[in-house]
Amino acid sequence: MPKRAFTLIELLVVVAIIAILAAVLFPVFSQAREAARSTRCQSNLRQAGTALQMYAGDYDEELPFNPVTGPAGCERSLLRTEPEGWVSNSLNTYVRSMEIWACPSDARADRASDNDGGACGAPGAPNYEVNRARIYRVSYCYNYAGVQNPADLTGPIPPGFSRSIPQCLRPSEQAILWDSQNRWATVPFALWDRDIRQFTQKNYAYGHRHAQRASFLYLDGHVKSRSFDQMTYREFFNIPEGDPRMGRSILKHPTSP
Repeated sequence: MPKRAFTLIELLVVVAIIAILAAVLFPVFSQAREAARSTRCQSNLRQAGTALQMYAGDYDEELPFNPVTGPAGCERSLLRTEPEGWVSNSLNTYVRSMEIWACPSDARADRASDNDGGACGAPGAPNYEVNRARIYRVSYCYNYAGVQNPADLTGPIPPGFSRSIPQCLRPSEQAILWDSQNRWATVPFALWDRDIRQFTQKNYAYGHRHAQRASFLYLDGHVKSRSFDQMTYREFFNIPEGDPRMGRSILKHPTSP
């Protein structure tokens, strides 16, 4: 008995069913992949938090500060914890892998995103090749202003805790690192000029790269998934009790009413 062939209508029905299943399942798979990347990102930040605590244990409960003066260039950018370099330059002896500084959802490939800011040249350049093991992607912002501002600071610039952990009023509420293409939340208003501006313009790839949320590391070592519109000044700065800025939305610039 001859085998019965599929009719054109039957083939079209099968194709239509496959297309419908693909349309339903592909977003689910995409969400699952992003959830896995978000989990890994939070693991990175927890390891960074452990490194910060270990460093502080070795340096009288103070967070990293290595300004490194002298001519700008490759070597200085790999030593400085300040702009031109990054805070991780003082923490790498406390971590197992430099890969913790890169969020898996950060798709950038430019050299300016690395810890040296591109100062060591492009791959293949002598300085780059000599220092290849010391160069790595950075996907997080360090709260320089919140950490380094003096605790008694007055005026529009909010106070920090002078890098001294005992001076921090609320370690469990003090954000230290978060997802961002901006490595430095520096004085006076880099947090608003860069991170907050990108968020309000809905450029979520800039930092809120995990389903429009970002991962935040706090000084006590825990990590949360948050978004800026949920957060206040007390989570970024060492605001004393009774200060009206305690509950002020971080979306509001310090100089705005």
